Amino acid sequence: MTWNGIAMYAGIAIGAPVSIALSKEYNILPAFVLVALLPLFSWFSTAKLPSVPVDKDHVRTPFYKVTGAISGQGLSLAFSSIAFGCIATFIAGDIEQIEVKALIFV
Repeated sequence: MTWNGIAMYAGIAIGAPVSIALSKEYNILPAFVLVALLPLFSWFSTAKLPSVPVDKDHVRTPFYKVTGAISGQGLSLAFSSIAFGCIATFIAGDIEQIEVKALIFV
């Protein structure tokens, strides 16, 4: 897995609970503002990085060969993302029901 993939999954793992907490505490608007501002922060933090020189003698691999080489890993990642979404949906549903039950007993 690359650093990009690790960062994406970390963003999902951290962002989902933070956005749920923000939307429950303040409303949905702060979560949307955070989603809009974080990419700008990322862009500004990388804007001053030096550019990478391009090797003009390098022969590029055709797109169809790259797609064929990574299709197995890509499908595995896609299917695991579906499973992650299903688990997150049931966890969010359980939290809602626990809160409803707690309100009934109060």
